[in-house]
Amino acid sequence: IDFAPGHRLKTEAPHLQHPSFFLVSNETAKAEVIDMYNVPKSRVALCGSTYLESLTKDSSSVDFCRAEVLGAYSIPEDCQPQLVPMFLAPDDMVPDSLVAIPCCLELLAKHLPPQYTIIVRPHPRNHKETLSALSQLCSSAGSARRDSATRGLAGDPPRMVIHAQDKIDNKSLCRACEFTLSMGSTVSVESVAWGVSSGFFQMAWDPTRIEAIMQTLPVPRITCADELHTFIAGPGGDNWQLAFGHLGCVNEKGEYDIENCIGAAKRSWDIIENMVDDISREHH
Repeated sequence: IDFAPGHRLKTEAPHLQHPSFFLVSNETAKAEVIDMYNVPKSRVALCGSTYLESLTKDSSSVDFCRAEVLGAYSIPEDCQPQLVPMFLAPDDMVPDSLVAIPCCLELLAKHLPPQYTIIVRPHPRNHKETLSALSQLCSSAGSARRDSATRGLAGDPPRMVIHAQDKIDNKSLCRACEFTLSMGSTVSVESVAWGVSSGFFQMAWDPTRIEAIMQTLPVPRITCADELHTFIAGPGGDNWQLAFGHLGCVNEKGEYDIENCIGAAKRSWDIIENMVDDISREHH
């Protein structure tokens, strides 16, 4: 179980209610399996995520990824741009998403410095109407930026572009940036595994429907402008512990806790191997 099991074992997969053993990736999932399904502690093991462990071993060049992203979106390197991918939530997870998602992006643009480029990554389950609104928003943001430059105004709004999935994959997009943001997407955890800070942007929408998943993930939640500025400053900033310390996202060294994933594959395999040996002995 990668995240919180919730009620899925009862409603979606009743045949999984009584397996021989549960392998879970985090403490919250372990507690839910034991408490909600009355599973003996001896049949539940906190192994960590084998998937995240595989991501931590990625050796892609950050410079190559950055050059790839800058080229894909025609962003000149000489202006030293700061890239911020924003991974959106599916429409069925965000009440009134047609209004909430553009509002979320407008707030983000309002509080980011002008040298930033917001790369908007729609979710595969965003509807055509939402994509159309996003396209209009990015176009308007570009017009506002050009108008501001023409009139010589200070404080240009950040650039905003829509991420074309066929251009750049999530790994390159994350590794090209200093930090990433999402509306509760598990890509945030992948970003952390790749060594790039990530935060859940929770302004302008209600994340209640995915609260069970978000509480299992080691990612800061950004609910106001002050928290956004604190997040951008990084774990070394004076206000970080005050804003996010209670979430347990970062250890004493200022590093993200990715659910003790290092060694997850070996821990998982050892348990499976022991189960196979036990079955073999029973049949002999």
